[in-house]
Amino acid sequence: MRRPGRALALFLIAIAAAMPAGAAEPTLRVRGQATLDATAGWLDGHVIVSGSVRDDTGRPLPGAAIKLRAHELNGASARLPDGAPCSPR
Repeated sequence: MRRPGRALALFLIAIAAAMPAGAAEPTLRVRGQATLDATAGWLDGHVIVSGSVRDDTGRPLPGAAIKLRAHELNGASARLPDGAPCSPR
């Protein structure tokens, strides 16, 4: 009885032997995109920012970090208080 695993191993060894010694490893490039959907408003004198970060397939990216900056009407930077993390939906 023949073993297909042995034939496959011999085939792979033959391919490896046929490759030049200095051949580069194959490179895999993956491209993607993230989308930020956010809203901001006031509630009881506090700025409320909510939203989500999703990849190009629509799945949430739970480990994504977002930094916010605020500016006064005259363009000067405004200090934001420390935020409170929210739970993913």
